[in-house]
Amino acid sequence: MDELQPNDYQRLFRVQGLRFLITDIWMGYYKLKRTLVVFSEDHFTSYLPKKVIQETLQEGLDLFLSKELFSYFRRDFLDYMSHAEKRGKEIVDKRSVTVEECREFFNLLSDLFVYYTKTELFYTDEAYHQSQDNEILYNNLKELGELKNEGRERLNKFFFGKEGYLNRILITLNHIFAVSVQELWDYSREEIYDLFDGKRISAKRLQERSCFVFQGTGNDVQIAVGVEAKDVAKRFEEEMKDNISEVNGIIAHKGNGKVCGKARIIKAGYDNYDQLQSIISRMNKGDILFSETTSPDLLQACHKAAAIVTDQGGMLSHAAIISRELGIPCIVGTMRGTAVFKDEDFVEVDAENGIVRKVVEK
Repeated sequence: MDELQPNDYQRLFRVQGLRFLITDIWMGYYKLKRTLVVFSEDHFTSYLPKKVIQETLQEGLDLFLSKELFSYFRRDFLDYMSHAEKRGKEIVDKRSVTVEECREFFNLLSDLFVYYTKTELFYTDEAYHQSQDNEILYNNLKELGELKNEGRERLNKFFFGKEGYLNRILITLNHIFAVSVQELWDYSREEIYDLFDGKRISAKRLQERSCFVFQGTGNDVQIAVGVEAKDVAKRFEEEMKDNISEVNGIIAHKGNGKVCGKARIIKAGYDNYDQLQSIISRMNKGDILFSETTSPDLLQACHKAAAIVTDQGGMLSHAAIISRELGIPCIVGTMRGTAVFKDEDFVEVDAENGIVRKVVEK
């Protein structure tokens, strides 16, 4: 993987706790887009080649410019979600599972991204910028926002928390094979299927996956672990200079232009999903919400916020949409807002110029 260079990629998102198995499931579709995933120090960071982003933006524009194509997409997405939720529940509600059911289940999870990906910024942003002068684009993107939220709710139900379908099937596999759930998170799908043939992964091999890299090559995935993965992770590590007091981002909604308040950093990851509501309850009305991105799970926090600032996201991200509904300033795509600022920092969100800065409290 010596050819991998940060300048060739754009970061998509970064989140805590998405381990080897989820990455393997996710890459079932994302390998087609030559996506790169770097997992290091318990953080999953995904990247898309800049050349591919130009292609997906055009694909998205073509899709959302057509009433007919978008209608088919919407119908297929809704049908898929209904089927996947019903069939997934049937599988996880059983006390046992076959290898065939495991394959079917993991494919259900992976195929979600065939549809959900089309709601992401690298498909939607060019369409959004042209939508103010095009009624078809405007109406289709409005429906897409609702579809994205519904898709995210299904995604959470499938992947996240103790009651998530994925965790529940791993508990079933633990009962069958006496392999701990924690270990199963570091298996691949194929390695889980191999359990049915009596094959297990050694502790040493699992330990190497504390750092790993997945590189999509089109129809395949290259995987590196250990020293090779650490080399790639170091190459893609974002340099954080000392004494940074402001970040720039994309203005998703101006709201009142400028607002000040205390920063509230909420890092919603795979590892703290079940504690999110407790974390949100400690946020005060009028705080400035900082997050990698937002989702329906952070809706209560968004309602408390005087402004929203995210590391990632585009003009049709959840943060952008909800900020327009609430009429509050929102800046997305700062890349490192959650790293630069800390809880209780007094900050100004300048949504006229897309700048967030630390200021002296008056």
